[in-house]
Amino acid sequence: DFYQECVAQGIKPVIGMEAYFVPEPKVHEKGAKAYHLVLLAMNNEGYENLKELDAEAYEKENFYYKARIGWESLQAHNDGIICLTACLASIINTDDGEEWFCKFHELFGNRFFAEVQPNEFERQYDYNQKVISLAEKYGVPIVVTTDAHFSRKEDLPYHKLWIAVSGKSYYDNENYVMTGDE
Repeated sequence: DFYQECVAQGIKPVIGMEAYFVPEPKVHEKGAKAYHLVLLAMNNEGYENLKELDAEAYEKENFYYKARIGWESLQAHNDGIICLTACLASIINTDDGEEWFCKFHELFGNRFFAEVQPNEFERQYDYNQKVISLAEKYGVPIVVTTDAHFSRKEDLPYHKLWIAVSGKSYYDNENYVMTGDE
């Protein structure tokens, strides 16, 4: 229904998910970290594969605080999917980041994109430089996105309230949907 209504309104819907990626999700180590990975459906096959990945992420052996997908699942269900390296919470932002960058590039080929974001803080700048360097080294196209947690800049006070109510401590003043000029 969502897809059909978007088309009817002249909007091209992009169906996807920000997945929690763990190389081996069945291994439940204390303090195990799940990394962000953006997956977008290119076509109906990609949409069906996204649904498979999502279903597997919620299986009992994969779920550990969060629904998680692993490398084997990506290998089995990547057709028709575009993969972006994701935000600062990406596995690319680790000591093994270059190794994973190469693995994703090999698996997704020309459906793999290096993602940078225009947020104005030092950690973001450092991560962008790493991603740009890897993209140039391996011939991977770069896309610019925003890590949008709220719609408009003026919605920041409401976002801060939501974070406070949810008991989380993270927020960033720049996590809104930026304009093309921004």
